[in-house]
Amino acid sequence: MSAGLLEARGTRAVRVGPVSARLHLRMLGAVLVAAALMLLVVAVDLSRGSAQLGLGDVLGVLTGGGEAGARFVVTELRLPRTATGVAVGALLGLSGRCCRPSRATPWPAPTSSASTAAPPPARCS
Repeated sequence: MSAGLLEARGTRAVRVGPVSARLHLRMLGAVLVAAALMLLVVAVDLSRGSAQLGLGDVLGVLTGGGEAGARFVVTELRLPRTATGVAVGALLGLSGRCCRPSRATPWPAPTSSASTAAPPPARCS
């Protein structure tokens, strides 16, 4: 059988030596877009503050250049806080994803309502 017949629509099989995996192209695209947006937000975050730096200054510092003052502000003051925020956010998301299967109740279906199937209470007159 050819490899094309085994692939589902929207997926690709990848083999590197004895290891193989299935890539879901839509998910891969969403992850790449989210990572690009996160990098843009991080760059904007590093440029904001009491010492106004442009995106060019920040990118210059991150690529190894830039002025001494800009290097100090970015690498010593802003980058550690931003990296900590990104790491904490990623770990919180990962812990939420890992803890979800241990719950007894599954995610509700999108078509379900928040009410129970019990009849409404009787009116007293």
